[in-house]
Amino acid sequence: MKSVKFLKELPKNEQKKFFESFDTVFFDMDGVIWRNYDPIPGAPDCLNNLKKLGKSVRYVTNNSTRSCENISENLKNCGVEADVSDVVNPLKSMIFLLRKSNVTDPMYVMAPKSTKKELEKHGYKILEETAHGDFDQPSDILAYHDSAKNQKIGAVLFDADFNIDYLKVQKAYWYLKYNPKCLFLVNLMDKTLPVGPRGPILGWHYFVQSVRELLKVDNVDRSDFISIGKPSKVVVDYIKETYNISQPDRVLFVGDSIETDLVTASKAGFQKLLVLSGTDKLESLDRWQYPDHYKPDYIAEHLGDFNDVLKNLYA
Repeated sequence: MKSVKFLKELPKNEQKKFFESFDTVFFDMDGVIWRNYDPIPGAPDCLNNLKKLGKSVRYVTNNSTRSCENISENLKNCGVEADVSDVVNPLKSMIFLLRKSNVTDPMYVMAPKSTKKELEKHGYKILEETAHGDFDQPSDILAYHDSAKNQKIGAVLFDADFNIDYLKVQKAYWYLKYNPKCLFLVNLMDKTLPVGPRGPILGWHYFVQSVRELLKVDNVDRSDFISIGKPSKVVVDYIKETYNISQPDRVLFVGDSIETDLVTASKAGFQKLLVLSGTDKLESLDRWQYPDHYKPDYIAEHLGDFNDVLKNLYA
């Protein structure tokens, strides 16, 4: 098993060698740059100092509740200039996939309103949602069967829809059953969403899995569902193509999650730095349960530590 290095504890010559080893940095955001959009101390300064060193700084998030424009504005409010083109979110990688897949039929989208509007802006037709009634019997649900059966669908999307309900999940099942060639897209497969002391709250994993199990009853296998967020191949392909990355070993990926950020970096062939300010802590490394090549190359407590090393070297 390869050793993991705390960046702050390395000799200065190794620290300098590290900073000279990459030209581009991709940052996860929640738990890395901010928590609930409040910046982690030292993070904005770190991003700005990396830019002063001539590094290209980009951002990759699985959070689909804010648009890239919103995220760019949030960064600016933290004192970091960021263009919309610097931000990668699941919506961008999904549109990338939809274009490559030549999807033209309507989409059934369980996602925030902002996602639906952005898809429509890019020319995709979103199936209008039927006003749901007060259901008491199975027959109330089955009344929607025939119209769903006859509806052509190009893709079904499960995303951060906090208005999800019984009928929406049932419709997703019907659309996937009767449109076997449509794309089955999933952004979030979390079982729970960590939202602070009043949480956690239910994640979308269970809704996706219930639809897949229901399809199996009809001998329909939709294990081909496509993740559009980290750590999927879709995101990796989008990043490499969009930013013309020809030397992946000259790219650093900074994240707080082994299962999303470090796996994404490993798939892309990027260098990996884990910060301990978010999802994973040292205990995750001590009780390592993943393939060895997912291990981070470097560790920092938070971006403030990362920035301290940078300033000590280049002040």
